[in-house]
Amino acid sequence: MIVTLVLTEPLFQEIEQTARLSVETAGVLLAGIAHAPNGDIRLLGRGMRWVPQDAYLAREGDHLAIASQGYVPALAEAERIGAIPIWFHTHPGTVGHPTPSMADRKVDQDISDLFRLRSGAELYVTLIVSPRDDGITFTGEVNFGDGGKAPIDRLWRVGDNWQLVNSFNSAAPQIPAIFDRSVRAFGPDIQQTLGALRVGIVGCGGTGSAVAEQLVRLGVRHLTLIDADTLTESNVTRVYGSTPGVVGEPKASILKGHLMAIAPDLSCNAVTAMVTLEKTARELIPCDVVFGCTDDNAGRLVLSRFSTFLAIPVIDCGVLLGGISQRILCLSCL
Repeated sequence: MIVTLVLTEPLFQEIEQTARLSVETAGVLLAGIAHAPNGDIRLLGRGMRWVPQDAYLAREGDHLAIASQGYVPALAEAERIGAIPIWFHTHPGTVGHPTPSMADRKVDQDISDLFRLRSGAELYVTLIVSPRDDGITFTGEVNFGDGGKAPIDRLWRVGDNWQLVNSFNSAAPQIPAIFDRSVRAFGPDIQQTLGALRVGIVGCGGTGSAVAEQLVRLGVRHLTLIDADTLTESNVTRVYGSTPGVVGEPKASILKGHLMAIAPDLSCNAVTAMVTLEKTARELIPCDVVFGCTDDNAGRLVLSRFSTFLAIPVIDCGVLLGGISQRILCLSCL
């Protein structure tokens, strides 16, 4: 199970600026929640409710104490709008560690039941952020009602800037030697991000199959492919990885086999169904970015709404015959 916290650009900047204060700062981050069929969870940031200054009993660079009126109103708001309240605070300093202290653990024990009771939320979630010269670092934890726990693994920033931030405790994966030239061109950070991104492709025909192959060759290693159609004879001239011998087979499965031959370490979920079905669309919940390569307007409408509801960037791709020019329309998730 992978837990991702999604923050829109304004919310990310608000948290980043607060993390740079010299004293600890706390608040409640209100978030939506989306459960993926594979068990992944996406927490969708909706807004920060900062603790008012008069609710701080103590506030220093290395500790704070807060009266309950500093956060209880935010729990009532969470219940009213059906949000998950995330208990948030900072550990200041660019060399600070956003790991929970013994005092932080004691606070979690004291307020976790209150957070669930007052908000009606299924989870108790914590988030600690520290500043860095190039942004922020963080740790977070999801506590389930049955006593189970899971870390917040990644933070996905969307808007004018897209940025994937792995948790403070995560180890940077080694970059395979095959990407040596890419690393020289773009640097190791971009290559590591490509390897960590979850990408969805809706439509596995002439456009989608080309996009998928290029992404895999660039280093993307987590794909969800969606296409309800089977390969026809006329598709063979356009669909990457297709041959006359696989006519009649599902396009998504054909493309998956082709991509796995290129990158055996690829994690690929091939879905043969229409994206206009809710069950199918939910397969895209784990994705950070979705490429819309479908040629039907109903599918595009679903992806547009999907982008808005889940703050997932959708890039709509297509080929316009006439001037033999390509158009790319980005449907903003903001």
